[in-house]
Amino acid sequence: MTVVHADRAIAKKILRGDENAFRELFDSFFPRLYRFALVRLNGDQEEAREMVQQTFCKAFERLDSYRGEASLYGWMCQICRNTITDMGRRRQRSAASRAIWNCGVIA
Repeated sequence: MTVVHADRAIAKKILRGDENAFRELFDSFFPRLYRFALVRLNGDQEEAREMVQQTFCKAFERLDSYRGEASLYGWMCQICRNTITDMGRRRQRSAASRAIWNCGVIA
């Protein structure tokens, strides 16, 4: 059985409510996704854990959209990458807003 076939099978089990399948996925992918996030977050361990936790939540919510054309790990890496990117954008906007308020541009 190829990785993609195995990934499709575990996704189907999770969608049917198999908690053991989700635990298996979590135990298998968490360390790899954590390292993936850690590199992208310049070693910030707390932020990496948070991003991976959000990744699992988003993946679970969107698992029915996993088409099984590529590995489940690759799909989750993309979710993690997007989560990290979105977090960075939110922080930039927040910092820009604070700077505007602090400069008295908006009164």
